[in-house]
Amino acid sequence: TTTTTTTTPTTTAKPCSWNWSEWTAWSTTCGNGERKRFLQCTGNPSCISNPYQCNFATVPSIQVETRKNGDCCYWTTEWSAWSTTCGAGTRSLVSTCTGGPTCTANPNLCGWADRVMERRILPCPTP
Repeated sequence: TTTTTTTTPTTTAKPCSWNWSEWTAWSTTCGNGERKRFLQCTGNPSCISNPYQCNFATVPSIQVETRKNGDCCYWTTEWSAWSTTCGAGTRSLVSTCTGGPTCTANPNLCGWADRVMERRILPCPTP
C-alpha cells in the first residue's frame, strides 16, 4: 500500500491593527476648510473584511485638520501705459497674483497666466 501525505505550509498572517487612511481632499480650494482621515483595520485581507479583528478599545477618534483663512489666489490684470505717445509703440497686459500675502510671495499658486502684448502705430503731430 502507498500512503500519500499532503502538508500545507503554514503562513503567519500579519496581525490586524488600526492604521490611518490618506487625508481626504480639502473641503474648499482656499479660505477656511477642513480635511479628514479615518482609521482602517489593516494587516491582511481578513482584517479589511472583518474589522472586528482589530482591538476596538484602542481606537482613537477621527482626525480632522482645519485651515483658517487660507489665501484664495487669483490673477488681476491691467494694461500698462503705451511705450510711446506717437509712432510705433507697445503695451502689455500685466498680471498680478493677488489674494493675500501667500499669493504675492508665490505667484505659482495662481497658475499659468497668458502674457499679452499689443502693438500700434499712431501718427505723430506735425510741428
